[in-house]
Amino acid sequence: MFKETDKITQFGPPVLVIKCEDCKRHGEMKIHTAVRRYGSDITVAEWKKKVAEDGGCKRVAEGYCRAFVFQESVTWWASLSDAQHNRWRPILRCLRRHYALKRVNACPPIELDLRSLVATHGSECRLSKLERWARCPQCGSSGATIQWALTDEDAPDMPVRQRVAR
Repeated sequence: MFKETDKITQFGPPVLVIKCEDCKRHGEMKIHTAVRRYGSDITVAEWKKKVAEDGGCKRVAEGYCRAFVFQESVTWWASLSDAQHNRWRPILRCLRRHYALKRVNACPPIELDLRSLVATHGSECRLSKLERWARCPQCGSSGATIQWALTDEDAPDMPVRQRVAR
């Protein structure tokens, strides 16, 4: 997650998205366009204010603008090379909830090997395309999703697997 004091050039997604609930307006701007228009030293908070001013928001001058910048999910803009460069951790979650009209527990989450994903799909593979190939290795269900842990706090408690010597 980003802070309002971060520079827009440090922002992860290639697109900044702004939304104002009061004015019922929203928009997005590519990072390179924002840098060209407002400079590279501008913070997210300053960018938000300038975009609102340029859009004709009367609340900015009064200091009451409540527009906010939000971050798109990484699955919509990132590729496996972004995940590898930033050391994100892919976690497969089984979404199986009902089987043969009976309620069942979902399988525990599994951390995937990022190097294997890059080797099999290529570094330029979009993260959004990975989910169509996802299958739970424990139950075989095609109802699986891949979540990306951007930091250690995002990662779920993973069960510790014991290796048995043979």
